[in-house]
Amino acid sequence: MADLSAASEEDVKNFFRIYYAPNNATLSIAGDFEPAQAKAWVAKYSGATDADGAQDFADEVFGVMKSGASRLTDDGHTVFVPPTPGQPDRSRLDQLGLHWLSKPDKLECPNDVSCEWVPAPYQQLSADPGDYGNHDLSDRPHVGQIDYIVIHDTEGTWDGTINLVKDPTYLGWHYTVRSSDGHIDQHIQTKDVGWHAGNWDVNARSIGIEHEGFAWTPGLYTTAEYNASAQIAASICSRWGVLLDRSHVVGHNEVPDPNNPSLTGGSDHHTDPGPYWNWTYYMQQAQTDAKGLPSPPHVAQPQTVRLPLSS
Repeated sequence: MADLSAASEEDVKNFFRIYYAPNNATLSIAGDFEPAQAKAWVAKYSGATDADGAQDFADEVFGVMKSGASRLTDDGHTVFVPPTPGQPDRSRLDQLGLHWLSKPDKLECPNDVSCEWVPAPYQQLSADPGDYGNHDLSDRPHVGQIDYIVIHDTEGTWDGTINLVKDPTYLGWHYTVRSSDGHIDQHIQTKDVGWHAGNWDVNARSIGIEHEGFAWTPGLYTTAEYNASAQIAASICSRWGVLLDRSHVVGHNEVPDPNNPSLTGGSDHHTDPGPYWNWTYYMQQAQTDAKGLPSPPHVAQPQTVRLPLSS
C-alpha cells in the first residue's frame, strides 16, 4: 500500500466483502489490512475529482464502519454493518494528488463538507428592466424572513443540472447536492431569492436545495447525499432560524399552486422529491446536526405541512 494513487477499483472492492442472505447482508473487513491504512483507497474509490469530496466520502464510510449501522433497502433487504474500531489516517489522502477546493467568502457551507461556489448568473437579458435572470438580489433577513427550505430533485444528470443553473434564461436555486459523494455546489447566496418553487411567496421566504436524482426511480438518493444536505439544512436552521420540522422543510411537491389552492407542486405541479425520498432519516439527521451547532437549534415538533397560498 505504499503507492495509494495506484490502487484500483478492484483493490478497494477486495478490501471489503459482502455476505448475502435471503433477507440480510453483512459488510465486514476482509484480508489483513488495517482500516486506518485503507482510508485513501476508499477515498479514491469515491471517484471524487477534488480532495474535499474524496475525504468526505472516506469520512462517511469509516464513520459508518466505526459506529455500525443497519438499513432497510428499497427492495426490502436489511444491510447490517458491524462496528469496527479504529481511527482512520487522513495523512495518506495527499498521495491521491487531488486539489483542495477554494473557499470564497460567498460560500455558505459547513466547514467539513465538500462545497464549491458555482454561481448562478444575475444578468439583464434585454433593455426591458423586468427581463433578467435567473434570481433576485435581496438582503434577507433584513428585507424579508427566511421561513422554509424546499427540497427538490434534479430530474437530470449532475453535469446537465449545473449547466442549467448557469443559464441566465433558466431558473436559479441555492444549492445542488451530488448523489455519488454528497458534494455540494452553491449557486446563490442565501440572502438572495432563487426562482425554484413555482410560487413567488415561497421563493421569497425560502432556500432551495436540489438533489441529484429522479423522483420516481427508487434507490438513487444516497446516504452521502442525505447527510450532506442535512448538514446544509442544519446550518440554515442555525443561521436563519428556520424551524426544522415538516411544516418548514418541505418538498417541492408540497408547495401550493399560487393560482389554484387545491393543487400543489407550485405553478407547474412538480412531484419531487417523490415517494422514495426518506423524510424520516433526513429530518432526524438534520436535527441531530443542528444540535451540534453553536447557536441554539430551532427544532420543533412535526406538524402538518401548510405553506402560504399567495402568488
